[in-house]
Amino acid sequence: GLHQEAARAQKRWADVERELQSRKTALENRDRELAETFAGQEKAKESYDAAQNAYRRSIGGILAQTLEAGKACPVCGSTSHPDPAKQALDHVSEKELDQKNKELARWSKQVSAAIKARTQAEVARNEAQEWSAQTKQQMDSARNKLELQHRMVVLLRIRLPVLVARQALGHAQGHGVPEVILEQRKIYLSAGIVGAEPLHQRSFSHTAQTGDEDLPGSRILQLL
Repeated sequence: GLHQEAARAQKRWADVERELQSRKTALENRDRELAETFAGQEKAKESYDAAQNAYRRSIGGILAQTLEAGKACPVCGSTSHPDPAKQALDHVSEKELDQKNKELARWSKQVSAAIKARTQAEVARNEAQEWSAQTKQQMDSARNKLELQHRMVVLLRIRLPVLVARQALGHAQGHGVPEVILEQRKIYLSAGIVGAEPLHQRSFSHTAQTGDEDLPGSRILQLL
């Protein structure tokens, strides 16, 4: 029935909401991981840049270590080397620079993976948001159907006694009921009063019962 349909719709929406919250949390975690990898990449780049600058300053000292008396300098071609460059205090070797470069590449790879994971988490979150909107719409529709059914039941409880009274009046008119009683019943019915006459006169109730409250007879006629 409609009660079961509404209950199922509400459960589906609640399940999707839990999934949505889970995916929102996952996206927040991916955002945090991406920020951390960006920070690591930036630090690795700064370290590589500093090492590269130091290496460039060290190149003269590195080349000076390869100079041999009487042999041409690989830079200027001179065979005389009266004042070779000294090794820089912040000397960085080519091997060390290569290690820094590999570290930067590792962080760049982690950033790419974190961006991909973050994108996937965002897509999953968006899908869950769409599911949540759809299931909520279905839940609201089921609730509206249930409310409409309830209103129809209430309205039927209001209208049925008056409809029965009208039928009884028509029946009485066709079976020789005294005119005085007929007129009295017409008055009661026009006023929307059902049950105001004694039981032996088969009249109509004074008010229509609708759950926890009574509606006046005049309201009954308005609804009819």
